[in-house]
Amino acid sequence: MRRRGVRGSWARKTAVPSKRGKSRKVPVPFPWDSRSDSNRKRIEENYRHLRAEVVQSGLARNRPTPALVQGWHARSLDGIRLAEPWVAGHYRGEGPSGSQLRDALVHVGGRLGEPPAHVRQRVRGMFEELDRRIDGLDARVSVGEGLNTLYPDVLQLCAWAHGEWIRIHPFVDHNGSTARLLALMLGLRYGVPLNLPGKPRPPTPSFGLALSYNVAAENQMMGDDTVMVSYLDRLARASAAQHRGQGV
Repeated sequence: MRRRGVRGSWARKTAVPSKRGKSRKVPVPFPWDSRSDSNRKRIEENYRHLRAEVVQSGLARNRPTPALVQGWHARSLDGIRLAEPWVAGHYRGEGPSGSQLRDALVHVGGRLGEPPAHVRQRVRGMFEELDRRIDGLDARVSVGEGLNTLYPDVLQLCAWAHGEWIRIHPFVDHNGSTARLLALMLGLRYGVPLNLPGKPRPPTPSFGLALSYNVAAENQMMGDDTVMVSYLDRLARASAAQHRGQGV
């Protein structure tokens, strides 16, 4: 993902000792130093803890909200020095006047994410539609409909939510990671385990017709959720087969 102003654009500076014992200012790249091994390891650890909590939340049939996903994003950056403090848990288009977050543009696979000024409205509309879809599935569950008939619609829900989130790209980064947590939580709400990639996600295969997460997500950026549905179906079936093999 490319972000406007990543190269040659700096914000908060941190003092470090110079050779002469005096402090010198080292700029922090926007939104944070993604090349830092310590940052990468800390973020991966943060997501491992978040994933465990999301699993429990899904099993408890909790309903995702915008505030919940914003909290995931903020906590994923615990311990990370940021160029701007409001990067954590805030959408593009937010932040004080003159901040880089307020005007941040993102390009994903050559496609532009939602303009910053429209992000909050698009997120609100997405969750209104998500609530409507969850209500529909919950009504079917309440009258005794089982997973055998709900299954394809649960996959559609998870794929749609993941796709909408990455198409909007609300955050300056970590949109795919939070989208995967969202899909994981929704699947477990209805008894469909989805062993989606954590952080970092695996690289796209360099050859062959592999059905990978990255390929499915790239198709979603073009408005096509069907490949992601197939990918999620494969994950769910693999998980079910593993449980059968373990006698679960």
